[in-house]
Amino acid sequence: MQLVQVEKSPGLKKILFIALVVLFLIIVLVLYSCLGNSSGNSSVALNSIDSVVKENHPKPDSLPIAYKEKMNHIINGDSSGKWVVNEIAPLPGALLPYKRIIAFYGNLYSKQMGILGELPKPAVLQKLQLEAQAWQKADSSMGVQPALHYIAVTAQGSPGKGGKYRLRMPFSQIDSVLKMAEKINAIVFLDIQVGLS
Repeated sequence: MQLVQVEKSPGLKKILFIALVVLFLIIVLVLYSCLGNSSGNSSVALNSIDSVVKENHPKPDSLPIAYKEKMNHIINGDSSGKWVVNEIAPLPGALLPYKRIIAFYGNLYSKQMGILGELPKPAVLQKLQLEAQAWQKADSSMGVQPALHYIAVTAQGSPGKGGKYRLRMPFSQIDSVLKMAEKINAIVFLDIQVGLS
């Protein structure tokens, strides 16, 4: 076996030297930016900023009475202690725990994926209203909120556009579900089946 010796040209040495200097400067800049300014101003600035998360949660006794009543109603006299009333009250306008959500699920293109694809739109809305009324009658102490749970992106067995194993429904179909919900003052959940995406 014969070794071949390559002569180093002065131009190559110059290029390697410049590359090492640039690499050294990049490392110094990265370290400087990571360590920050050590003049002491940063610690004063950090100490003067209020925390984004407030740690002063209200005590259970200070929670709104309506919230405590609804939570106690939902846990239905549970004596195991596993269902406890959360110490943080929901924001104003929250649906839960004040209302029971009754949702019909599915995709408008598929009869196998739920009731939204099984029946015509007017029949779905009528049946959902009847179901909501039945729940309201069964437990009049809790309001009922109808909902449509629409599968807007369906998982697929083979890749589609961009190699993703999913199919997004057209805007027109999603808009039609929103219009259906508007007719009966329902809320809408848009379900995304991610598949292998």
